[in-house]
Amino acid sequence: MNLSTAIFTRTTDFTEDSATPILLQFFLCGLIITIFSFSSFHKKWIPPLIAAILITGLLLSGSRTVFIITAILIAALSFKLKFARKFVFPAFAALAAAAAAYAYFSDNLTNVAHYLTIFLDSKTLVIRFVYYYDALPLIIKHPFGLGYNGYKYIQYSIQSTVYSVAFIHNEYLQFLLDTGWIPAILFFVGWIKSLISRNTSMLRKFLLAAIGLHIFLDFDLQFLSVFCIAVLCFDFEKGKHFKFEFPSKTVISKKSKNIKNNCTVSTGKDLTISKNKFLLSAIKILSFFLICICIPMFTATYLENNENYEDAIKIYPYLTDSQLVVLRQTEDVNIAKETAESVIKRNKYIPIAYDALATISQYAGDFDKAVEYKIMSLNATKFELAEYIDYFNVLKTGYEFIQKQKTTER
Repeated sequence: MNLSTAIFTRTTDFTEDSATPILLQFFLCGLIITIFSFSSFHKKWIPPLIAAILITGLLLSGSRTVFIITAILIAALSFKLKFARKFVFPAFAALAAAAAAYAYFSDNLTNVAHYLTIFLDSKTLVIRFVYYYDALPLIIKHPFGLGYNGYKYIQYSIQSTVYSVAFIHNEYLQFLLDTGWIPAILFFVGWIKSLISRNTSMLRKFLLAAIGLHIFLDFDLQFLSVFCIAVLCFDFEKGKHFKFEFPSKTVISKKSKNIKNNCTVSTGKDLTISKNKFLLSAIKILSFFLICICIPMFTATYLENNENYEDAIKIYPYLTDSQLVVLRQTEDVNIAKETAESVIKRNKYIPIAYDALATISQYAGDFDKAVEYKIMSLNATKFELAEYIDYFNVLKTGYEFIQKQKTTER
């Protein structure tokens, strides 16, 4: 994993398709920040130029959803900030004129009409509602969530049509799927409270609104950078404040004597942990325990990202993706069986694990078990034609094997 991948993603690959939402969100956030920073530019022609470049990037992306969100936010900004009208409207007018000129001289209306058919001809928009339809029963059935990437594995057993996605293109529903009801509700209640709070600046409110609108139809928060932008815009000033004091060693210098260093988090009601030895000891023990848990997990994840899957499993044997890679690559029957059973024990929605056990049973001559595993595999992936073909091949091979045995006995 390279540096840009580590910065922009959590565990997903930074491919062209997955990078599109993050790029558009940066364009949109950059446009909002540019408008609010108008007065800080000494040369007044720079903000309109930056705005035109960012809007051009948004238009060239072909995303009609982002185009509409941008238009709504720009209209709201122009209504709220009078100085924004000086360059936002001219920038939009110039781009509209350029689009009209392009359509006229090139005799190509396809690209321009693309933005006028978002609700009439948009397969990507329609399929998103299929994702939501399939995800809602899971949200109701699993109030404590499926865990991160849980939906990626379970989708093939519950989907109502053929598709394959890691995220359902709606962060509100995705949070409910991943973390469950309570964390998701708390997080988005905090989002809404920050959006309407008097302590939140206008810039932060518009950034929260931009991200909040776009995540209705995309998975922006799966990128760590966008998630951090959203969290930094939250209202952390409101609520009870506590002061934590951690006395350090006495520092004596030439200019001063007996200087006591304290680490102050915020002002308000005091809660001095250092005076409570039991609480301080409990925090130390808990911190040490968490570090002991996290070190092998991070080490295993690092090895997995560097494609060292076997060593990753040895350190942390619960990495499903690494186990699946080992299962595909291994030629050792015992390792394959052990890995497949380990995967199924934690996750019963992975067809390749059942396929491996079915193949092992088939070569061992246990066709009853092979058929049983293939049926489980079909239950885990309803719309995969290759699985049905493989199932019938197992039945055919089993039938031929039994017929051959009968012939031999005669």
